[in-house]
Amino acid sequence: MKRFISVTFCLLFILMFAITVHADGYAWGKTKWGMSPEQVSKVLGKKLIFDKKNDNGEDVYILKGYKIGEFQYDVRMIFNVKKMNMVMVMGVGNSEIKEKACADMASSLKERLGHGRVSAVGNAVSREWNTPETYISLMCFPDNTWLSYKKKPKPGASKF
Repeated sequence: MKRFISVTFCLLFILMFAITVHADGYAWGKTKWGMSPEQVSKVLGKKLIFDKKNDNGEDVYILKGYKIGEFQYDVRMIFNVKKMNMVMVMGVGNSEIKEKACADMASSLKERLGHGRVSAVGNAVSREWNTPETYISLMCFPDNTWLSYKKKPKPGASKF
């Protein structure tokens, strides 16, 4: 019975996670690149909380406890001149939960985007995918999971 519940949660997670990975034009979930913090809050139905300015002077907002299936994540969204250009999803919970969440994310991304480029970085495994508009990176550490979506600059476009 325990195995059945575990498999059911895994399948539910994969389904829910697949919904958040969209074709280009979308950043993460129902959000789109270039949206303002207010627009992102409206689309997600949750208020983003301003966290800080990062070293590049960009605004960092956080959405705590975002659920995908049975797993919880803290989502950090980076805005340059009030336009979203990066999303980072970090696992919340004990290391066993984070390890399972990372395996499920990798499986879902591989199914949608192909195998990607795999490399070892210290004690972490990294997978990267390139789409025409987005860099996607999944880092699986023994005790944490980071998934990031970064908008690619348009050729010849200024960083700001």
